[in-house]
Amino acid sequence: MFYYCLKRILIFVPTLFVIGLFTFFLSVNAPGDPVLRMMNVLSEGELVNEGGYSQRLYLEKRKSLGLDLPLFYFSISSMAASSKGIYLKREEGQILNRWSIQTGQGDSLFSFLKEINALEAKSLDEDFKVQKAQSLLLLDQLKSLKTENDWFKACEKVDHLNVFLAKLNNPELKPIESHHWILSNSSKFWAYLPKVNVYAFDNQFHYWLKRTIRGDLGISYIDKKAVGPKILRALEWSLPLSVSAILITFLLSIPIGVYSAVYRAKWFDKSISTFLFLLYSIPSFWLASLIMVFLGDPDSYLYAEWFEPLGFKQINPGNSFLQNLPILLKHIWIPLFCLTYFNLAFVSRQMRSSMLEVFQEDFIRTARAKGLSRHVIIWKHALKNALLPIVTMLGSVLPVAIGGSIVLEIIFSIPGMGWLTVEALYARDYPVIMGVVMFSGLMTLIGYLMSDILYANLDPRIRLSSPNLNAGNA
Repeated sequence: MFYYCLKRILIFVPTLFVIGLFTFFLSVNAPGDPVLRMMNVLSEGELVNEGGYSQRLYLEKRKSLGLDLPLFYFSISSMAASSKGIYLKREEGQILNRWSIQTGQGDSLFSFLKEINALEAKSLDEDFKVQKAQSLLLLDQLKSLKTENDWFKACEKVDHLNVFLAKLNNPELKPIESHHWILSNSSKFWAYLPKVNVYAFDNQFHYWLKRTIRGDLGISYIDKKAVGPKILRALEWSLPLSVSAILITFLLSIPIGVYSAVYRAKWFDKSISTFLFLLYSIPSFWLASLIMVFLGDPDSYLYAEWFEPLGFKQINPGNSFLQNLPILLKHIWIPLFCLTYFNLAFVSRQMRSSMLEVFQEDFIRTARAKGLSRHVIIWKHALKNALLPIVTMLGSVLPVAIGGSIVLEIIFSIPGMGWLTVEALYARDYPVIMGVVMFSGLMTLIGYLMSDILYANLDPRIRLSSPNLNAGNA
């Protein structure tokens, strides 16, 4: 058993690596600029309008976050692309790639964009001796140039820009001439030849992976707080509710399923089946909404004073568990019922089907022929084998339950994992989303490990140790 658990834990490493890789590249390619999100700025244009200080602050913040580094350990691009595009902003890098495909001169285009950025920085300088209106016009032309997808149209805009610079009659502003050389030497041939760029360990993913292994999941874009403690605080609300729902579901559904199979087609089986099918057909969010309306509304004739419609009250961490228990019990029953009844109906039906299948096995007939009592046959021999499908279900239910019920937590205003996930999705808070995905992946692996261990305890035919160890023991 020890060697099997060790082997499975070692398998966790590449699995979590793949999950992290997938999550990282999803966040990188998601819309929006993370630096602008942390600065509470909607667009880059607002940085320009606020002056040079915001622009410099943007570049410093971007460098501090490591966003000026390559994404991965290596990249595959065309010979026309420039490997220096990683040092540009996201929008500038995209423009550089489009221009490189059209001209085949990636490195020259990178130098061209550096000239444009230097001119932009000079126009944002407070000591720049140009009228404010002229400076804004210059910035507008530079912004229009850097958002032009067609290189040939961009060259026309550069010519208009040079005419404008000549009118300013400022010796600090020199005209841009490099685009003529790029235009005359353009060739799409290099765009069809592949190139491999190797960056070793100096890349964004490597540093993100190191921080994640240490438990540092990043900083939230919304409140600038660490993601790890936010997830732990959300778990304080979701974990008691989810664990209670799992325990109640399996403690009730297993005996219900067993008795339904034993008394098949009898009044107990028919009545409980009708009741469970009725529960299974009721959507939990619909029932939760009805409870909120009728039990939580003071104007309703079913209003219950003991039910708090706005969710859990803040539990004082300084109090003991017994002091907080009355507050917790006052608010947990209704959400717990809505989270449990649907799973109760489903698991009990699965347990009934599994027991009926086991009753047809040969070893059950043998046990009856040996004269074993009905109680021993059902609860000692049949139950252990019928629990195997339920154990599989437990492994998949665990991460989902701990992850929180998104709909129910929103309806009852419970600040748990589901609430945190929805809040992060709406706000595009990618560090929080990445942290929740990584945590859910870890819980999924732990859930399946628990399922395999329970399998071994229930079915002796399953050998978890290696064949060599079994041969040696024999």
